[in-house]
Amino acid sequence: MADFSLLQKTIVLTLLTLILPSTLLLRTASAQVGVRKIPIQPSQKTVEVVERDGNIYSIDKSGREIRLTSSGVDLEPSLSADKKRVTFLRENPNIIIHSSAADCPDKFRSECLSPAREIWVMASDGSHDPRLVVSREHFEHGILDYFMKPTFSNDSSEVYFLAPQWVTSHALYAVDMQDSSVRLVTDANSLDIVRSGRWANHIIVQKHKYFLGGGSYDWYWLISSDGKTVGPLGKSTTSFMQMWCSALEAC
Repeated sequence: MADFSLLQKTIVLTLLTLILPSTLLLRTASAQVGVRKIPIQPSQKTVEVVERDGNIYSIDKSGREIRLTSSGVDLEPSLSADKKRVTFLRENPNIIIHSSAADCPDKFRSECLSPAREIWVMASDGSHDPRLVVSREHFEHGILDYFMKPTFSNDSSEVYFLAPQWVTSHALYAVDMQDSSVRLVTDANSLDIVRSGRWANHIIVQKHKYFLGGGSYDWYWLISSDGKTVGPLGKSTTSFMQMWCSALEAC
């Protein structure tokens, strides 16, 4: 009798060993019925904007392109520091203006005429494209109609740009993102924003200046966002970059 009870216990234990794992698997499977797992997609953040055939394209880190504009007259796109917005120039063929360039003294020469330019800003994913600044022939500080190199400030609150102003120099302007007001920053023939490091939010510009004893020179200068001069950088920006911009935190 004892041997029979032992045999019964052995059979029961064997059956439990076979049945329990299957039961647990069934419960687990039934618990997952109706649950739709959505794969997490990596962020496809815009990393670059380019111009081709007068249209602006954004490119994400996977290489996918989105055509942002289709006007055929857009140029010089530039991304904001956070990659969320893009600013660019748009030529308006309906408004022909006299170039302010020094080599165009005769306004009746065809090569001195060009389409007026506008500055546009839009989301880098193409969700909107409001026009920001319209070309105008008359402005408080002179003719404002031929914009160049639109560039976001680090916090994207303003867009800096160059425009012809004097015989030997362009002017650096800034347009406010909130109210579209435009302010004159300083005279400048180039524009680069310091993005990080010791001098973050400052601006590197090239200025045409004159020696007291005669002659002129074109040096690079570091200025603050309100146009105040911090100091000269010299004929090039190489030394400044090497001293203040580390390999991991480039300007």
